[in-house]
Amino acid sequence: MWRMHEGSTSWGEKYKIQALYDDAEVLRRMLKIFTLKELFPTIEWNNISKEVGKALAFNNIASIFSARNAYKDAIRYYQQSIAEIPNEKAFFYMGINYAKISEADNAIKHIKKAQELNPQLLSNTENIEVLRDLDDKIVGDIIEKI
Repeated sequence: MWRMHEGSTSWGEKYKIQALYDDAEVLRRMLKIFTLKELFPTIEWNNISKEVGKALAFNNIASIFSARNAYKDAIRYYQQSIAEIPNEKAFFYMGINYAKISEADNAIKHIKKAQELNPQLLSNTENIEVLRDLDDKIVGDIIEKI
């Protein structure tokens, strides 16, 4: 993870979080040092409510943890996102992360909640691809119970 800029480690006043090539531990440490606004300056903090900004940031953090196979950390940050503003993305991907740690009941519960918020959720090609990447048995359980 690094803050990138032209010629070194930041790009003007805007930082870009690059975590896909680094360990989840680096993100854990950065979260202790930097504010959400510092980590995610591309979120238009002054043009949205504090809750929306935090929900977006927590979704981003969770996504980074998930990409590093730190599924329990990802779940924790999706929960924080939902605590700020219940949103379909957090519920859906929290369900996906539960599926990745073989907690099918929790996966189903959260994917169902996401679908309640957006009935078109599973008609989205990207979401279907995410489900296809899961273990076949878990996908079968999810599809059967949704």
